[in-house]
Amino acid sequence: MSSRDQVDSLLAIIKEAAYNALDEYETYGTPAPNLDSLEPHPLDVADDKLRLKKIISKLEGACDQLCTILAPPSHTVMNRAQDFGWACLRVSVRQKIADELAQHPDGLHVDELSKKVNVHPMKLASILRVLAARHCFREVLPNSFANNRLSMNLVSDHSVSALVNLVTEEGQRSALALSDYVVDPEYGYSLDISKAVFQYRNKDVMPKGLTFYEWLQSSVRHSRY
Repeated sequence: MSSRDQVDSLLAIIKEAAYNALDEYETYGTPAPNLDSLEPHPLDVADDKLRLKKIISKLEGACDQLCTILAPPSHTVMNRAQDFGWACLRVSVRQKIADELAQHPDGLHVDELSKKVNVHPMKLASILRVLAARHCFREVLPNSFANNRLSMNLVSDHSVSALVNLVTEEGQRSALALSDYVVDPEYGYSLDISKAVFQYRNKDVMPKGLTFYEWLQSSVRHSRY
């Protein structure tokens, strides 16, 4: 199959999946919200989102493959190596940026926001632009930002905010240790769930034999997250 044929096939998959996703939202009585919306859609809090997740998985896969086909290989590889959006999400959660912006639905200039979240205004603007480029927060005017549909998940009383806080610390620290972990003679060749990369990364500070979830339930970590 030629590259042009692959692109045509992927575009057809993308179009079909996108319309299927719109249909899924509409089955809950309300059209899919736009990115500027601050109110949750009924589907956001539904117990069963499996059908939508399958549709989105297909859409994401096709979009990613389309970009990978058309972009120079070095462009794609370096984009993946330099994907530091998670670090910006962590700053947002830790400094409660979305909480502050929730009090200013029309947006707030970084000079004022920086005083509330204790981050230098120039650095704060850069962090928010990284996230806004991925459609989390929006720049309503130059250097003025507001919440949107994604960033509302980063407000401190939202469960996703706590999960982001956990994953961007413990998850990323473990990920950094992966290249050493896989060649470690004790841990790397074990399939024991208490010898995963997380335990390897923390082997000097946590009791042996604990699974990740046992560690997570411990009283010290529970109070932390």
